[in-house]
Amino acid sequence: MIELTEKEKQEIYDNTVVCTTTFYKPTSEIDKNREQFAKNFVRNATDFGYETIVVDGGSTDGFLREIERYGARIFEEAEKGMSPSRRQTIREGYNTGKRFVSWIEPEKEGYIKELEKTVVPLWKGEADLVVPDARIVVNGRYRIPSYPTSQENEEMYGNDCWRELTGFDLDIWRGPKTLIREESKEFLEYDGKKHFCKRNGREEPYGDGWDSIVTPVIKMMLDGKRVIGVKVDYVHPKRQTEFEEGNYEATMKRLNQLNNLVPAFTDYWNKNYPISKLRKIRETD
Repeated sequence: MIELTEKEKQEIYDNTVVCTTTFYKPTSEIDKNREQFAKNFVRNATDFGYETIVVDGGSTDGFLREIERYGARIFEEAEKGMSPSRRQTIREGYNTGKRFVSWIEPEKEGYIKELEKTVVPLWKGEADLVVPDARIVVNGRYRIPSYPTSQENEEMYGNDCWRELTGFDLDIWRGPKTLIREESKEFLEYDGKKHFCKRNGREEPYGDGWDSIVTPVIKMMLDGKRVIGVKVDYVHPKRQTEFEEGNYEATMKRLNQLNNLVPAFTDYWNKNYPISKLRKIRETD
């Protein structure tokens, strides 16, 4: 990681837009925690100088007023659902004209200080998309010890499946993605309901859920785009870990995520790799 001057850092902040989505129910105990993380996230992002776009699905007026006071630009969710709202915020980020677009989950309040590390390779012209890598090696194996047990297990297993399938050691399960503005189209044009894979003996759509933030990355790789991982120092919020540890609902969410993503990315890779630019590049190396 190169050392940046203050002027160079400011150039990165000025040319990067942070995109996120929120929706917190005032009656939900878990959402009360997540809402506070999101407030901290927005405040951190705007304090650094990043333009910050929030697409909200119906949070309280008090929450929206507070993050607007911090400097967020807020848009009402146009279409319900995790993936449509994510596409909407990436589209609004694209529309700012900033050179770099970064999608980040709002609960990752401590990640903002690491964001510039993922922008630098784009800024230097060395990559088209960067996937942050928050894993550390403990006793010879990858860990994210600040995560709840079920989340850590799911993400490490999913990353293992990805690495063994493709030969690329990326922290592919990492939600945040930072990309050059022009590559936003890969996320904006993706529709997981139009892709099908076999599950439980029958053809089913990918779902347009978690796959919508992963499959476009795979397509970019197969198209020969420069997708790289960059190490970041990330510690998950302790309160979030404590709340989810041993929580059945949270554990099932992780299991469902695993069962959605692994069949989807396996299917997409196996169908497209044989005819991809990536295969041709590998064959000539």
